[in-house]
Amino acid sequence: MKLSNMISKIISSELKVDFTELNDFYCQYIETFANSSEAPAKFILTVLFASLGSAISLSRWISWGTKKMFPNFWVIILGESTRSRKTTSLDIGLMNVKRRNIDSPDRNFMLPSRSSLASLMEILEIEKNGVIEHSEVATFLELLKKGFNCDMKSLLTNFFDVPSSYKINFKSTGKKNLEYPIFSIATASTPVWLKENLKKGDATSGFMARFLFAFQNKKVKSIPIPILPDEDKVEKLNSVFSRIYKLEPNVIELDSEFEKIYRDFYYESDELIEDLDVDNGLKSIFSRLQTDYFLKFTILECVLSEKTTASKEEALRAKYLVAFYMAQAITTIKNISPNEQMGLEKKIMKIINGKREVTKTDLYRSLHNNISAQRLNSALSSLEKAGLVVYDVSISGDKTKIYRLIS
Repeated sequence: MKLSNMISKIISSELKVDFTELNDFYCQYIETFANSSEAPAKFILTVLFASLGSAISLSRWISWGTKKMFPNFWVIILGESTRSRKTTSLDIGLMNVKRRNIDSPDRNFMLPSRSSLASLMEILEIEKNGVIEHSEVATFLELLKKGFNCDMKSLLTNFFDVPSSYKINFKSTGKKNLEYPIFSIATASTPVWLKENLKKGDATSGFMARFLFAFQNKKVKSIPIPILPDEDKVEKLNSVFSRIYKLEPNVIELDSEFEKIYRDFYYESDELIEDLDVDNGLKSIFSRLQTDYFLKFTILECVLSEKTTASKEEALRAKYLVAFYMAQAITTIKNISPNEQMGLEKKIMKIINGKREVTKTDLYRSLHNNISAQRLNSALSSLEKAGLVVYDVSISGDKTKIYRLIS
């Protein structure tokens, strides 16, 4: 299925995860805790990526040009306060990491989220399996801007790519050289809080573009009396983590079938990215999903399947997950960005509804030419992905796109 169609299908399904497209481990994990809380499956799954990525850490990578791609995951779950069970989702998704943190007092599997830059750097010199958890991403962003952390945001942004070596100069302790600083981040927020506190620079910055977004705007299930998960099933999940933590370092190779699927996906996603509005941050998010997260998902798939060569199956699963989080990103940006885009989309739909069929030229005229080509293309692209508008190509030879509503 074409990437754009996959995204449209996911959006029209109210952003539900199709677990038949995923590794069995994810299904087992969600099923184990299905009756233990009202936390949305997509939230638990998203946080679980951060747990798995921190467990794998430097033990698996994909060689990509001159650098290595590692499976560190930065994730944000977004939902209304209390009813979306964000804290519970963080707890369930990070359960194994938190358990190890308690059982190993000499380790920092859970990294300090409110410490100074200097103290965090000291820990990252040694700890390579850590996760930073924060219950509110807006507060986390504010913390990164405080005086004693003035360079922390840009530093963490650089660390996402896991450089082989990074030198830092502190006034108090002098120079430090960090080798392969790696960690995952799992955080949460409400759409309203994020919208009110996220400045435009944050929304379009490289820092926020490195996150996977999972959005849920309503309660998905009701469990009046939650029950404890089955102990045997929990231990089975823990045994998978135990195996992963013991992995010896090894590269993951890509076979010819994987490369063909990825190459086709890359060209498809390039076309989508070209039509996006750079101002709302979506273009930056899609670009990270296109390569970084495709490869990170591939590493997870290979590790869970106990393989060191990625093939067609891993490529298709990674492609589905990237499409899923592209759909999540579209919905998230719509909910946390100013309503200008949504207002423009409504105007376009009203114009098309009145005229039945329109070209871009018709839309420009109806909007009194008071809009850039980029904004119009972005709005039309968004409506197409949402399954609201479709276009046909004119048979007159000039290949003009003629837009109409999907009834």
